[in-house]
Amino acid sequence: MKKTKQLILILLSIFLGAFFIFSAWTKTTPNLNYFETVIHQQIGVSDWLSAIAARFFIGLEAALGLMMFLNVFGRKKWVLKACLVLLLVFSVHLVILWINEGSAVDCGCMGSVVRMNPWVSLLKNIVLIVLVWLLMRFSKEEHNGYNHVLSIIITAIIIAAPFVLFPIGPRSMPMSTLYAPAQPMSPKQELRHGKHIVCFMSLTCPHCRDAAALIHQIVEKHPEWPFYIFFPLGENDTVQKMQLKDFMAETHDRQVPYSFIARESFVDMIKAAGEDGVPTMLWMNDTVIDRKMNVPDLENTKEIEEDIQQWLAK
Repeated sequence: MKKTKQLILILLSIFLGAFFIFSAWTKTTPNLNYFETVIHQQIGVSDWLSAIAARFFIGLEAALGLMMFLNVFGRKKWVLKACLVLLLVFSVHLVILWINEGSAVDCGCMGSVVRMNPWVSLLKNIVLIVLVWLLMRFSKEEHNGYNHVLSIIITAIIIAAPFVLFPIGPRSMPMSTLYAPAQPMSPKQELRHGKHIVCFMSLTCPHCRDAAALIHQIVEKHPEWPFYIFFPLGENDTVQKMQLKDFMAETHDRQVPYSFIARESFVDMIKAAGEDGVPTMLWMNDTVIDRKMNVPDLENTKEIEEDIQQWLAK
């Protein structure tokens, strides 16, 4: 009986550890920009603090997960207690988010890999809290001083790891995603190198149409300027062709090269840029975002043209 109980506790510890590690990994996919943006938008702290918080929580979650996976809990089971505190903090945040933003918002708890609304994520946390409590309640006390010290050292190293692996700096974009074989259309230009103004737009978005019409006016005067537009692939090809025809008729933007990409990739790219909607317009230098542009920027035609000219000349 004791052996069965011990085996169940070990398996539970491995399961919880693997789940925490997986959760930490999801926050780095396709990159940290999405999780940074979630923190920035939901908590309201600066971009710099969001970048620090994102790396800290990813490192902490991964460290606690590894300790549980290895069945090392530290003296007085501090690893499990830390897991409970972390889950409770996340749960309080989810309740506040649910009240303020509603039940449809993506909480970002597992990055863009597993999209979850607040109440589903809260339910997940409640289950995890119960499992961690059971593990803490029935597991043996750690008396090995070596394991205790090792758990602290490893945790500190893993918390520091995201700051080394993902240095805080200019936002970068996973541009290679646009050239994946699974994409319905390959970009007509090489956008992973050099300077380009890459725009993510929807055919049905009125703000996108305003932006595209203003871009048309700029490109008419400067046809050599490297604008490029991406649209999300529609579910119905006939409807998409009609929408595209209407979009081009209204914006006169046929001079600007464009491509369609898978809808999921389209959303992931916008979130990777730290945005949550369209139009998203980025001044790209290789894979680094030099600047973001919005519709009011384009309306100030003379100033934005001067800025673009100076940027391209650098």
